[in-house]
Amino acid sequence: MVKKVVNTSGKRKTAVARASVQKGTGLVRINKIPVELYEPEISRWKIMEPLKIASSHMDKINVDVNVKGGGFMSQASAIRTAIAKGLVDFTGDPSLKIAFLDKDRSLLVSDSRRKEPKKPLGRGARKKRQKSYRWDVPEGNAHRLTVFETTPELTEHTWQINKLLSENEKLKELYEKTKMDKLESR
Repeated sequence: MVKKVVNTSGKRKTAVARASVQKGTGLVRINKIPVELYEPEISRWKIMEPLKIASSHMDKINVDVNVKGGGFMSQASAIRTAIAKGLVDFTGDPSLKIAFLDKDRSLLVSDSRRKEPKKPLGRGARKKRQKSYRWDVPEGNAHRLTVFETTPELTEHTWQINKLLSENEKLKELYEKTKMDKLESR
């Protein structure tokens, strides 16, 4: 007599789970560990979802799952997808497939999202080093730096003078008068 065995797989990020479903007594093992002892507990809850939905079929089926890669939650998602696919294929029950799809589509369809590759000039896929539009121009007065560049003495502190001029109009008039006096004295 030929023994019926259904092999299925589920994927999530870099985790890959391979499940084999066969006739049995309701044992579910993940990497040779019973599902009731699988840790962490939140992963166990996620893995138990397809088993609870298909509870009427579970007492006649054994499920062995091998999983590797990824983190614990990615592995849990891959395991539940592999188990659900295996149960649907083994039983051939269309109402079970509909029940899985009603609960969550990811029970039967592996998640195709992957990590975006790293790009040059950055620390990751999107993160880049901060770009600066200012170089040596203090306080954003680049447009005022060339206003009074008549003598070398004046260019030394032009940016400070321009800052003061923008704050006080009277100083501007006084500055223009003293600048003209300096030019005339030469």
